[in-house]
Amino acid sequence: MRTDKRFVSILLLSAAAIAGCQPKVPAELCTREQLIDQYNTNADKVPELWAVADVEICLTTEMGGKKYRLPDGRLLVKKHPDRPFGPHDFMLRGKAVGREFFRLGIDARAGEYYFWLDASDGGDNENENAFARWGRIDELNRMGYETLPIDPTQLLNVLGIVPWPWDANRPWQVVYTPILQPCVYDLLFADVAAGADGPFARSRVWLDRYEGPHRPLRMWLYDRQGRYAMEAELRQFRTIETGDDKASWPVMPTDILIRWPFSDTIGSIRLRISGQTVTKSTAEAAFRKEIPPHIRDARQLGPASGGGADQMEGER
Repeated sequence: MRTDKRFVSILLLSAAAIAGCQPKVPAELCTREQLIDQYNTNADKVPELWAVADVEICLTTEMGGKKYRLPDGRLLVKKHPDRPFGPHDFMLRGKAVGREFFRLGIDARAGEYYFWLDASDGGDNENENAFARWGRIDELNRMGYETLPIDPTQLLNVLGIVPWPWDANRPWQVVYTPILQPCVYDLLFADVAAGADGPFARSRVWLDRYEGPHRPLRMWLYDRQGRYAMEAELRQFRTIETGDDKASWPVMPTDILIRWPFSDTIGSIRLRISGQTVTKSTAEAAFRKEIPPHIRDARQLGPASGGGADQMEGER
């Protein structure tokens, strides 16, 4: 009896689907150390970054539930080589038709992080849906402190240009699991916060298991109490111009969808990045906290109880 070749093909495809991975996936697994080294080698090639950011931001229903497309944004990063894991200077600006809608950033030299948003419609309601918050970087991971609607250190992590921490003497900090369906490497990063009872989850990453380089596909980031706070889908990895041999250029995701499921301000942001390069240097002044003078709801963050949240710079 002659076997139907089409039937055999269907069986083979079905078996591959059940297994969760396509046949081209290498039988030999990458180790945890290899994955981290591969990622960090790419990140270390990016001392700074200048890019155009086409931003699509969705506000929560508490903020009116509106969606804005801000095609004239900028994404700026300047890393500090003496502290490879940060904090680094960072600024994301959302802008359209000459109007700046929000700014999120880290001024590493001043030791500050900040976020301001102006979703007001002008006129008599110029301060409705407009606020500014900032805090000290050394207080960012303190238990019992207020947080920003968007943590700039988390947003910086999804760009793929800041190395992952790895200490061979503390291997428990990175939990490694190869998964068949979906076909990914799963890395769970743990940390210890001051005042915490023990380790907590800092972030979780899925990397593509197909033949390398193994790019991150999804990331989940957690707050300082280990609670799920943000997720990101990373797509369309493109090269970053460095001026060196093009074959050695690093890459980064240029289509990033980020969601904050429990935020009462920002629902999601989609970043479409273009023109990414390290050849355009950015002045330190670009990372400074500058609050628009018309925003009256502006204050420094403090203890969650409110006792240390001073009304900085007053009611403007």
